[in-house]
This record gives sequence, C-alpha cells and structure tokens, in this order.
Amino acid sequence: MAEPGDERIDLLKLDIEGSEYEVLPTLDLRALGVKVFATQLHHTGSVRDARELITRLRENGYEAVACRSAVKLTFARREPI
Repeated sequence: MAEPGDERIDLLKLDIEGSEYEVLPTLDLRALGVKVFATQLHHTGSVRDARELITRLRENGYEAVACRSAVKLTFARREPI
C-alpha cells in the first residue's frame, strides 16, 4: 500500500485454504481501511472457530452482506472510513 501511495483497500478477498483461522485474528481490517472483505471459511476449524471469526468481524464494524454455500462470506463496513 505504501509503495503506490494507497490509503485504503476497497476490497480484500482472502482465500487461504484453511489458514484463515490463524491469519484473520492478526489483521486489523479497519486500520488497513478495508471497505469490503470477502473470505472463504474452510472446514479446518470448528463451527465455534467460524462463529468467533464472524463475531470479531461484527465487533469491528463489518456486517455480513452475502453468504454463499455457508462458507463464502462477504462483509462490508457499516460506517464510512
């Protein structure tokens, strides 16, 4: 982001084949300026793990706006950046 001078990320799509349960908790989507976040939750984690990730996204101001096959989720920021 720094090299091209970008201040925000309009869309971040993350499909990392099961590593989302490790990586997502380390990302600060708000600080990155992510407006729309899409991910695929793989069955490497439990239902509880998936619910915790979704809850964390909601707590950070992201609302689920699309769900496909119960594992492909898209979230959008509720308030403008």
